[in-house]
Amino acid sequence: MRISRIFVGLVLIIFMSSCTQVVKNTADEIRLNTWSARLKSESMVTLKFKEDIASFKVTSSDKKPDLKLSGLCIIDSKNIMIFDDSDNQNYVFSYKLKENKLILGYNSVKLTLKRK
Repeated sequence: MRISRIFVGLVLIIFMSSCTQVVKNTADEIRLNTWSARLKSESMVTLKFKEDIASFKVTSSDKKPDLKLSGLCIIDSKNIMIFDDSDNQNYVFSYKLKENKLILGYNSVKLTLKRK
């Protein structure tokens, strides 16, 4: 009886540790999460990642995308760079990561997204 409980406990620990992803640096922390914010205009902003691909979307209150950037993403210690596939342009956002918030800057506009 006792051995079976220990075995089940070990199996659960191994299973749970294999499902978690290791955060090595700030770029990993940003990539491993989805970020969002609701603006005063009721528009929704989301930033999510799938490996090295980022998707940044602003959706108005009528659920139509106003802006969508998607493509290869590089994150360094100060910037998030998205190379958008649809218009072949590069977009560079400055960022600061504070607890559960990602503060993005583009030109003179700052936007605070929360971790989902």
